[in-house]
Amino acid sequence: MNLFIYIKLIFYLFMINTISSQENNKNFIKEIALEIINSSEYSVLTTIENNYSYTRTMDHFEVENDFIIYMGTNSDSRKVNQIKKNNNVTVHFNSNQNDGYVSIYGNASISNDTNLKNKFWKEDWDKFYPDKSKYRLIIIKCKSFEIISEKYNITGDSTTWKSPIIILD
Repeated sequence: MNLFIYIKLIFYLFMINTISSQENNKNFIKEIALEIINSSEYSVLTTIENNYSYTRTMDHFEVENDFIIYMGTNSDSRKVNQIKKNNNVTVHFNSNQNDGYVSIYGNASISNDTNLKNKFWKEDWDKFYPDKSKYRLIIIKCKSFEIISEKYNITGDSTTWKSPIIILD
């Protein structure tokens, strides 16, 4: 076998193994992120308006592998208009054991879809929505997230404390 072809073959096999290992690691980190997100009772939503950030505690629904976040809100709330003007949002989830967090960066939209609103509804919200026609869904599509988990030894940079960032496809 030609030496050049042999070296090329070894390099190719090395690259396949490296890519496969990186993808497995990314999938493992995504699983840990979902564990933290779905164990969090509440989340913190941040929107932007006129160069100011606005943050509030939210009651989110369970997040699936697609990393789409659903939250309920009132159609007259400030966050609805803020999202319509600038759909870039951050959602922060703190682990129940206070040993890690996930911060989601994504794009939000407001939905009035009846089927989705029925699917993402909590019975104890009746007291907040006597006029259910004002109920809207905030749908956040995650573009990337930062994660820290002491439990799984996912830590930030020792000097800058920068958290690992996962970019979703």
